[in-house]
Amino acid sequence: MAEAIVSSNQTSSKRCCIKCGKEKLLTDFALNQHQGRGYEPDRRRTSCKRCCAEYARNYKRNPPTKRTKLPEEYRKSEEYLAKNRQWARKTKLKTFYHLTLEQYQAMSDAQGGVCAICGKSETWVNSSGKVCPLSVDHDHATGQVRALLCARCNRKCMQIETSPAHVAYLKKHRSAIIVDLLP
Repeated sequence: MAEAIVSSNQTSSKRCCIKCGKEKLLTDFALNQHQGRGYEPDRRRTSCKRCCAEYARNYKRNPPTKRTKLPEEYRKSEEYLAKNRQWARKTKLKTFYHLTLEQYQAMSDAQGGVCAICGKSETWVNSSGKVCPLSVDHDHATGQVRALLCARCNRKCMQIETSPAHVAYLKKHRSAIIVDLLP
């Protein structure tokens, strides 16, 4: 009986299509194929099935022209690499932690640009020889962002044999996963 009530509630839910702007039943929206990530908690597409089908028909009739490959000199230029790094950083922060670059920078400024546990600046160097930015520490159970950590402290947080400073940090942020396992 409870299952029938749940399923009837799901079909009565409505959502507005971002393409046509009409409010439709939730069943008029296809399930999102990329269920592991994204910003839709109910894992439905933001466009209704009719709008998605129309888009697919138009795409098939008028496929986009092939993009030309960027010139080799430009792809190796510092301008292109800097723009690409910035885009990749912004996308990673938004996708994994739901943070903007401005929010990340505000967190870094609030911490003084140092690790929240050890109080030192980041020392980890990437393959191109540049010092990496501080890592975003988050609770894996809730997804809530806790603070910015250096790579060393971020790795140590996931180990059971952590230092007293790490234990205090995890207790402060109520990380149930790790704190319950500690003696």
